[in-house]
Formats: sequence, structure tokens, C-alpha cells
Amino acid sequence: ANALGLARLAAGDVDGAVEALHTAVAAQPRSLRPEGFAMAKANLAVAHERAGDAPRARLAARQALAVAEAPDAVVEQSRGVVALLGADPGDLLAVLDTEPAQLWPVALREEVVRWAAADPDERRDDARGWVEGQVARPERSEALAESWLSAVLELPRPDFDAVIATVLEATAQVDSETARRFRSQTTRAMARLPVPQLLRVRNRFNDLAVELGQEPAWS
Repeated sequence: ANALGLARLAAGDVDGAVEALHTAVAAQPRSLRPEGFAMAKANLAVAHERAGDAPRARLAARQALAVAEAPDAVVEQSRGVVALLGADPGDLLAVLDTEPAQLWPVALREEVVRWAAADPDERRDDARGWVEGQVARPERSEALAESWLSAVLELPRPDFDAVIATVLEATAQVDSETARRFRSQTTRAMARLPVPQLLRVRNRFNDLAVELGQEPAWS
């Protein structure tokens, strides 16, 4: 699928290339074939850039760069896309805005894994983009928060803690009204989760908040 995507891209069939490269990504999960995943993501980034879809191009390029095992050529190609298009912490929500809710989990899983692997400053920027973007979408805020929480719950414990702590830090950086609305939306979304997951995520939000010198207000 990766070779097919490149062939279609070379032939000018950008839509066909995007379709084939999405298949290539799905066939090479990051956890099992990180080098193949990174290569497919880097090529997908180029295809999205050719299609004029900057948010998806940036997401794919940054996800490729977050793979420690990525070959040098993949890193160079992905950095080229980021250098061309820049970075925007609102990309994830911009992409979700165009996707039906049943497809959100795939994008969110890939992104929270990248957040966990990113350096703290980059992760903090992305977390703040999520906090502000969720609040700016009140009609879908709880559904977005529920999908995001479900993705975070799939992370290993150290990554789970790192992502939640960064969101707590981001919440402390935004204005008080945005922080209040984000807490309200997110705690209501927690209540939608199965009880074991609800207890795990709520307790960890509160415990980490205390560690950061914040009020344990996530209930």
C-alpha cells in the first residue's frame, strides 16, 4: 500500500495516494512496526500537503517525527513538511471538525501517543490548543472530551500521567473562564465512561492536580 500510494502520488492521483497511504498506516501499527508506520505517515504527510490539507499534513508529519525508530530519510521528509507548513496546535480539532464522531478515536489515539513522546514544551502547546479548542466547541465539547479521555486511558501509566499532567498545566495557563468551562465539560464527559474508567481517570486528575499545587476539582 505504501508503494502504491507513492506511485499514485507520482502519477498525480493525490486522492488515490491518500487512500492507499491510509491503508499503509493501518497495516503497520506503530507498536508493532514503528519504522514502517513512520514511513507511511511521512508519505501521507506529503500527500495531504499536495492535496492542500495542511492540518492533516502537519499531523501526519509530526506523528512520523515522534517515532524514535524513524529512518533518517523519513525524519528529513517530515521536517520538510513541517518547515513548509509550520505548526498549529489547533490541527487535531480542525481535523476532527471534518470527521464523523465514530472516526475520532483513530485520530485521537495516534495524537495522544505522539503527545506522550513529544518534548514537554511541544506537548504543552498541543494540550493548550486542545483545552481552548474544546471550550470553543460547546455543542460537541462533551463528546470530544469523552473520546479524548478514552484515548488517554489506553496509554501506559507513565504516558497516561504525562498527558494528564500537561493538560492540567495547560488549564492553569488559560483564563479562568476557559479553565472553568473545560473542567466542567471534561468532568461531565468522565461521567459517561464505564465506572472503572471513570474512577481511574477522575482520581488521577485529582491526584496529579494536587501534585501540581492545584485544587482537586475534577469531580
